[in-house]
Amino acid sequence: MLCFFIPKGKRIWTGNEQQRAVREPPLQKKDMDENRYDPLIKKYASEHRLPWLLIKSQIAIESSFNPNAQSTCGAKGLMQLMPDTDFAIDGEVDGFDPEGNIADGVRYDRWLYDHFPEIPRADERVKFMLGAYNGGKGFINKALQLARQEELGFQPLILITGKWQTWDFTCRLLKSEDCYIMSRGKRLRPKYEEIWDYIRKIGKQYDLYVSEESRPGTYPPDHTARNG
Repeated sequence: MLCFFIPKGKRIWTGNEQQRAVREPPLQKKDMDENRYDPLIKKYASEHRLPWLLIKSQIAIESSFNPNAQSTCGAKGLMQLMPDTDFAIDGEVDGFDPEGNIADGVRYDRWLYDHFPEIPRADERVKFMLGAYNGGKGFINKALQLARQEELGFQPLILITGKWQTWDFTCRLLKSEDCYIMSRGKRLRPKYEEIWDYIRKIGKQYDLYVSEESRPGTYPPDHTARNG
Protein backbone atom coordinates (compact mmCIF):
# COMPACT_ATOMS: atom_id res chain seq x y z
CA MET A 1 0.00 0.00 0.00
CA LEU A 2 1.31 3.42 -0.92
CA CYS A 3 1.87 5.90 1.82
CA PHE A 4 3.41 9.21 2.67
CA PHE A 5 5.23 9.45 5.97
CA ILE A 6 5.50 11.96 8.75
CA PRO A 7 7.93 11.96 11.69
CA LYS A 8 7.46 9.16 14.22
CA GLY A 9 6.56 6.79 11.41
CA LYS A 10 2.86 7.62 11.10
CA ARG A 11 1.60 6.52 7.69
CA ILE A 12 -0.68 9.04 6.07
CA TRP A 13 -1.00 8.25 2.35
CA THR A 14 -3.23 5.27 1.74
CA GLY A 15 -3.97 3.69 -1.61
CA ASN A 16 -7.68 2.87 -1.15
CA GLU A 17 -8.84 5.51 -3.62
CA GLN A 18 -6.54 4.07 -6.26
CA GLN A 19 -8.70 1.01 -6.74
CA ARG A 20 -10.97 3.15 -8.90
CA ALA A 21 -8.20 3.96 -11.38
CA VAL A 22 -6.59 1.80 -14.06
CA ARG A 23 -3.64 -0.13 -12.68
CA GLU A 24 -0.24 0.43 -14.30
CA PRO A 25 3.24 -1.11 -13.91
CA PRO A 26 5.36 0.43 -11.14
CA LEU A 27 7.10 3.65 -12.10
CA GLN A 28 10.78 3.31 -12.84
CA LYS A 29 13.57 5.71 -11.95
CA LYS A 30 14.09 8.24 -14.72
CA ASP A 31 17.39 9.54 -16.00
CA MET A 32 19.46 11.78 -13.76
CA ASP A 33 18.28 14.96 -15.52
CA GLU A 34 15.25 14.89 -13.27
CA ASN A 35 17.48 16.08 -10.44
CA ARG A 36 18.65 19.29 -12.10
CA TYR A 37 15.62 21.22 -10.86
CA ASP A 38 15.97 20.06 -7.25
CA PRO A 39 17.45 23.39 -6.01
CA LEU A 40 14.54 25.34 -7.49
CA ILE A 41 11.97 22.87 -6.21
CA LYS A 42 13.46 22.98 -2.71
CA LYS A 43 13.62 26.79 -2.79
CA TYR A 44 9.97 27.36 -3.67
CA ALA A 45 8.60 24.40 -1.74
CA SER A 46 10.30 25.76 1.38
CA GLU A 47 9.03 29.27 0.66
CA HIS A 48 5.45 28.03 0.47
CA ARG A 49 5.78 25.40 3.20
CA LEU A 50 5.12 22.33 1.06
CA PRO A 51 7.18 19.11 0.97
CA TRP A 52 9.66 19.35 -1.87
CA LEU A 53 9.49 15.68 -2.83
CA LEU A 54 5.75 16.06 -3.29
CA ILE A 55 6.33 18.96 -5.71
CA LYS A 56 9.02 16.97 -7.51
CA SER A 57 6.60 14.06 -7.85
CA GLN A 58 3.98 16.41 -9.24
CA ILE A 59 6.42 17.74 -11.84
CA ALA A 60 7.38 14.19 -12.80
CA ILE A 61 3.75 13.38 -13.57
CA GLU A 62 2.91 16.74 -15.15
CA SER A 63 5.80 17.05 -17.58
CA SER A 64 8.43 14.34 -16.98
CA PHE A 65 10.81 17.23 -16.24
CA ASN A 66 10.53 18.61 -19.77
CA PRO A 67 10.48 22.42 -19.43
CA ASN A 68 9.16 22.73 -22.99
CA ALA A 69 6.21 20.40 -22.46
CA GLN A 70 2.89 21.64 -23.83
CA SER A 71 -0.45 19.86 -23.63
CA THR A 72 -3.08 19.78 -26.33
CA CYS A 73 -5.19 22.20 -24.27
CA GLY A 74 -2.32 24.69 -23.96
CA ALA A 75 -0.85 23.98 -20.51
CA LYS A 76 2.87 24.75 -20.51
CA GLY A 77 6.09 24.03 -18.73
CA LEU A 78 7.28 21.83 -15.93
CA MET A 79 4.10 22.23 -13.90
CA GLN A 80 1.76 22.49 -16.90
CA LEU A 81 0.12 25.80 -16.06
CA MET A 82 -2.57 27.18 -18.32
CA PRO A 83 -1.68 30.71 -19.53
CA ASP A 84 -4.70 32.29 -17.81
CA THR A 85 -3.82 30.60 -14.51
CA ASP A 86 -0.16 31.50 -14.93
CA PHE A 87 -1.03 35.16 -15.45
CA ALA A 88 -3.52 35.24 -12.58
CA ILE A 89 -0.87 34.05 -10.11
CA ASP A 90 1.57 36.93 -10.48
CA GLY A 91 0.57 39.05 -13.46
CA GLU A 92 3.09 37.39 -15.77
CA VAL A 93 3.03 34.41 -18.10
CA ASP A 94 6.21 32.45 -17.38
CA GLY A 95 5.35 29.67 -19.81
CA PHE A 96 8.38 27.53 -20.47
CA ASP A 97 10.76 29.31 -18.09
CA PRO A 98 11.70 26.61 -15.54
CA GLU A 99 12.10 28.82 -12.49
CA GLY A 100 9.08 30.99 -13.17
CA ASN A 101 6.93 27.96 -13.90
CA ILE A 102 7.99 26.16 -10.73
CA ALA A 103 7.57 29.32 -8.64
CA ASP A 104 4.04 29.90 -9.93
CA GLY A 105 3.05 26.23 -9.80
CA VAL A 106 4.10 25.87 -6.17
CA ARG A 107 2.44 29.15 -5.29
CA TYR A 108 -0.76 27.89 -6.90
CA ASP A 109 -0.47 24.62 -4.97
CA ARG A 110 -0.23 26.53 -1.72
CA TRP A 111 -3.16 28.77 -2.65
CA LEU A 112 -5.29 25.67 -3.25
CA TYR A 113 -4.06 24.06 -0.03
CA ASP A 114 -5.05 27.14 1.96
CA HIS A 115 -8.49 27.18 0.35
CA PHE A 116 -9.49 23.86 1.89
CA PRO A 117 -9.48 24.91 5.58
CA GLU A 118 -12.35 22.51 6.28
CA ILE A 119 -9.88 19.62 5.77
CA PRO A 120 -7.84 19.71 9.02
CA ARG A 121 -5.30 16.97 8.35
CA ALA A 122 -2.38 17.89 6.11
CA ASP A 123 -2.16 14.39 4.63
CA GLU A 124 -5.76 14.59 3.44
CA ARG A 125 -5.67 18.22 2.41
CA VAL A 126 -2.79 17.74 -0.03
CA LYS A 127 -4.94 15.24 -1.92
CA PHE A 128 -7.75 17.77 -2.26
CA MET A 129 -5.12 20.31 -3.30
CA LEU A 130 -3.80 18.03 -6.03
CA GLY A 131 -7.29 17.09 -7.15
CA ALA A 132 -8.14 20.77 -7.55
CA TYR A 133 -4.87 21.46 -9.38
CA ASN A 134 -5.67 18.75 -11.88
CA GLY A 135 -9.43 18.92 -12.26
CA GLY A 136 -10.48 22.33 -10.99
CA LYS A 137 -11.41 23.59 -7.54
CA GLY A 138 -15.08 23.95 -8.43
CA PHE A 139 -15.51 20.23 -8.96
CA ILE A 140 -13.71 19.37 -5.72
CA ASN A 141 -15.91 21.82 -3.81
CA LYS A 142 -19.00 20.24 -5.35
CA ALA A 143 -17.83 16.75 -4.38
CA LEU A 144 -17.28 17.97 -0.82
CA GLN A 145 -20.80 19.37 -0.76
CA LEU A 146 -22.21 16.03 -1.94
CA ALA A 147 -20.09 14.15 0.59
CA ARG A 148 -21.39 16.25 3.48
CA GLN A 149 -24.96 15.74 2.28
CA GLU A 150 -24.48 11.98 2.00
CA GLU A 151 -22.88 11.55 5.42
CA LEU A 152 -24.81 14.11 7.46
CA GLY A 153 -28.09 14.27 5.56
CA PHE A 154 -27.96 18.06 5.37
CA GLN A 155 -25.62 20.96 4.67
CA PRO A 156 -24.41 22.20 8.07
CA LEU A 157 -24.04 25.92 8.74
CA ILE A 158 -21.14 25.17 11.07
CA LEU A 159 -18.25 22.74 10.65
CA ILE A 160 -19.18 19.19 11.61
CA THR A 161 -16.33 16.71 11.30
CA GLY A 162 -16.73 13.41 9.52
CA LYS A 163 -15.60 11.04 6.81
CA TRP A 164 -16.37 13.72 4.23
CA GLN A 165 -13.07 15.32 5.24
CA THR A 166 -11.13 12.40 3.73
CA TRP A 167 -10.23 12.09 0.08
CA ASP A 168 -11.15 8.42 -0.09
CA PHE A 169 -14.73 9.14 1.00
CA THR A 170 -15.22 12.27 -1.09
CA CYS A 171 -13.38 11.54 -4.34
CA ARG A 172 -15.83 8.80 -5.42
CA LEU A 173 -18.56 11.45 -5.59
CA LEU A 174 -16.75 13.14 -8.46
CA LYS A 175 -18.43 10.40 -10.49
CA SER A 176 -21.91 11.34 -9.28
CA GLU A 177 -24.40 12.73 -11.80
CA ASP A 178 -24.92 15.55 -9.31
CA CYS A 179 -21.27 16.57 -9.44
CA TYR A 180 -21.28 19.33 -12.03
CA ILE A 181 -20.78 23.05 -12.35
CA MET A 182 -22.64 25.42 -14.65
CA SER A 183 -20.76 27.44 -17.25
CA ARG A 184 -22.46 29.52 -19.92
CA GLY A 185 -25.67 27.62 -19.47
CA LYS A 186 -24.03 24.21 -19.76
CA ARG A 187 -23.41 21.50 -17.19
CA LEU A 188 -19.74 20.62 -16.97
CA ARG A 189 -18.69 17.30 -15.45
CA PRO A 190 -15.26 16.49 -14.00
CA LYS A 191 -12.91 14.03 -15.66
CA TYR A 192 -13.00 12.00 -12.48
CA GLU A 193 -10.89 9.08 -13.68
CA GLU A 194 -8.11 11.47 -14.67
CA ILE A 195 -8.25 13.10 -11.24
CA TRP A 196 -8.13 9.74 -9.43
CA ASP A 197 -5.28 8.60 -11.68
CA TYR A 198 -3.35 11.84 -11.21
CA ILE A 199 -3.29 11.49 -7.45
CA ARG A 200 -2.50 7.79 -7.67
CA LYS A 201 0.48 8.43 -9.92
CA ILE A 202 1.85 11.22 -7.75
CA GLY A 203 1.54 8.95 -4.71
CA LYS A 204 3.50 6.19 -6.44
CA GLN A 205 6.16 8.60 -7.61
CA TYR A 206 6.43 10.10 -4.15
CA ASP A 207 6.91 6.65 -2.61
CA LEU A 208 9.68 5.99 -5.13
CA TYR A 209 11.49 9.22 -4.27
CA VAL A 210 11.17 8.63 -0.53
CA SER A 211 12.60 5.13 -0.91
CA GLU A 212 15.52 6.53 -2.93
CA GLU A 213 16.13 9.24 -0.37
CA SER A 214 15.87 6.64 2.42
CA ARG A 215 14.35 9.33 4.58
CA PRO A 216 10.87 8.40 5.70
CA GLY A 217 9.61 11.40 7.59
CA THR A 218 10.23 13.92 4.80
CA TYR A 219 6.50 14.54 4.41
CA PRO A 220 5.07 16.58 5.89
CA PRO A 221 6.99 18.68 8.38
CA ASP A 222 4.62 19.70 11.15
CA HIS A 223 4.47 23.32 10.00
CA THR A 224 3.05 22.41 6.58
CA ALA A 225 -0.28 21.73 8.25
CA ARG A 226 -0.60 25.36 9.32
CA ASN A 227 -2.22 28.02 7.22
CA GLY A 228 -0.69 31.35 6.30
